[in-house]
Amino acid sequence: MARIFNTIRQRLLAQNRFTRYLLYAIGEIVLVVIGILIAVNINDWNTDRKQGREIRQLLTGFEKDLLVNIDECSKFMNWVATRDSVIDLIVQGKVTRAMYETREITPQFRNYGSAPIITENFNRLLKKEDVMGTEMTPMLALLKTYMQLIEQEAITALRFMDYVMDVNTHLVDTMPWLMAYQDSSSAEAVDYFLNDPIYRNKTDFYRTLMTYNYGHQVAERRNTELAILYQLKELNKVASPTDVASEFQELGLSPMKAIDCETEIVLSDPGTKVFTPFIFNAGKDTLEVTITYQRRKEVRNMTTSIPPGTHMTSSIYFNQYVELSSGGKCIGRYIPDAQGYLIVGNTK
Repeated sequence: MARIFNTIRQRLLAQNRFTRYLLYAIGEIVLVVIGILIAVNINDWNTDRKQGREIRQLLTGFEKDLLVNIDECSKFMNWVATRDSVIDLIVQGKVTRAMYETREITPQFRNYGSAPIITENFNRLLKKEDVMGTEMTPMLALLKTYMQLIEQEAITALRFMDYVMDVNTHLVDTMPWLMAYQDSSSAEAVDYFLNDPIYRNKTDFYRTLMTYNYGHQVAERRNTELAILYQLKELNKVASPTDVASEFQELGLSPMKAIDCETEIVLSDPGTKVFTPFIFNAGKDTLEVTITYQRRKEVRNMTTSIPPGTHMTSSIYFNQYVELSSGGKCIGRYIPDAQGYLIVGNTK
């Protein structure tokens, strides 16, 4: 091809047809530029396709990680709820000597629990922010919130673990009866657990770290993970109610049922002693949420809202129930279930 072009140029010059030669040269330059532009566009298209394929692969891996993380969060939330009930008995002085002697009740603040999290695909996905399409914008905003939650949770988890280590160090250094209690039983140990006010203080502070700090943040992360999972389904155009119900059921979750807005709920009932469930607003109306909870012996209310396309994170308290309304009209009351979820569509 280059030889043909060169022959044409030589012929025009030999014939002194400079004007035609100039036009020909310009045309040749235009052809070269067009060729370059086509090559660049093809290269960009191949690059975009490669990056798109990589992002889809990362999203697939991230979705699998989310399922594992959600399961670990749910296990930890159940662990917290069980221990919190025992701590309640200790703090209120309802534990008997026989309970300690038979090990029905043991000191709760000596143990530490955690909710492991897989972040490899998530971290790799965030590095692709610059090449994500506009359809990923809502997802990206949620992913950044998720990153902040992970960072905050790590700090709180370390504080919780450090406290448990400090308490155990204190017992080892100051309580001569500790080994005897661990091996069988110890009257000194039981007397300490029953009567020492500092022991109750330490137990109550342990609950603050476990339930209201770390447990709350794990529940908040779990609900955010469920929201991300829902958005991933929408991104893949498979977020039908049936698809979501099937996915959530495999995670051990079940949809909550509304009860009448006038039904009175007793906050001391053990059924209310769970973290706030996952509530996602899939409709076009903003949802108003009223959380009624019991803190110590006092009943309080907390209000918030869930704009369309967003979810409710988690209340910091146990012993609660949730009332949803839209436009001032009550939709229903819900007793939180640690494994419950609610996806609300259009309310009109």
